[in-house]
Amino acid sequence: MYGRMSDCVDLVVGAGERVLVSPGKDRAHPPVCDQKASPLIASIDPGVKGAIAIMRQDGSIVTIADMPSVKQKIGKTMRTRICPADIANLLAGCSVSHVYVEQVHTMPGQNGFVLGETFGVIQGIAAALQIPMTLISPVKWKKALGLNGDKGASIARAKMLWPGEAARFARMRDDGRAESALIGHYALKSLPVA
Repeated sequence: MYGRMSDCVDLVVGAGERVLVSPGKDRAHPPVCDQKASPLIASIDPGVKGAIAIMRQDGSIVTIADMPSVKQKIGKTMRTRICPADIANLLAGCSVSHVYVEQVHTMPGQNGFVLGETFGVIQGIAAALQIPMTLISPVKWKKALGLNGDKGASIARAKMLWPGEAARFARMRDDGRAESALIGHYALKSLPVA
């Protein structure tokens, strides 16, 4: 079954840090989000290898979660798909006031159906939770931050902006975490406050 809470995997958020989002047997509650300082926003690098950054209005990071995912058997093959229940729990559990999502387009060699499905599920979750959403072009945010398609450069920029969070961006495969945080940074610095 698609998106059942019991099917969704744990979110690995940082060096040794785990956040278990789905309630149920052997599951913890969503991350505790400090909402007293300012409203929280979510910025999302969509895709099964993407991530979700929860940030304060001042740009500080509350948490970053790898995109929640679930393994599904499609035909004879096991495929990774995003887990809608865990995404919804993360956004609702942190009382996010606005969602910023990278407006992705398929690249050669990518599965356009999976990318479109992921993008649509994220839009549906935001709509169902009644959270305003803004789409951000990857060309715009990357140009504004002096970046291109180099994932290593995104990781380096994230480490520079958030040196205290560098462990979250330690590996090359942490580019989704870095880019989700950078999308939030761009949104908070360049777009009207929602």
